[in-house]
Amino acid sequence: MNISSVLGQVTIPLMGAYTASKHAVESLSDALRMELKPIGIDVITIAPGSIRTNFGSTLTQTLNWLRPDSPYRAAYEQMRSDRLSDRGAEPTVIAQAILRAVRSPRPKARYAIPWDAKLMPVAKAALPKRAIDNILRRVIMGQRS
Repeated sequence: MNISSVLGQVTIPLMGAYTASKHAVESLSDALRMELKPIGIDVITIAPGSIRTNFGSTLTQTLNWLRPDSPYRAAYEQMRSDRLSDRGAEPTVIAQAILRAVRSPRPKARYAIPWDAKLMPVAKAALPKRAIDNILRRVIMGQRS
């Protein structure tokens, strides 16, 4: 069982390194699932969306490197504020998904929870790339063009 993120399938601005690491988890899980199935091993990916964690406070600690005159300062500050607001689901939803997967005789390959983890990849697949880029740039970075 591997813990990924919705950001393993949807890249957002300002989080390139994090999303790259989660894309790697997704890819490794896919390969292992195919490789290990013949010997009876299921590989399951848990892909959380917005969950109430200490991620916001961790992000706050890492913003010390950002220069006051950075053109990205406002966007990072907004992201930090959003993450500190704790609007995500309770962490127990992840534990419940793990328990469902472990108990299932035929577990799904991927468990995306809560709703935003299901919706974001669908929206990404349904909309043109430039539209997704524009939406994410506007929402995450506050940029209009």
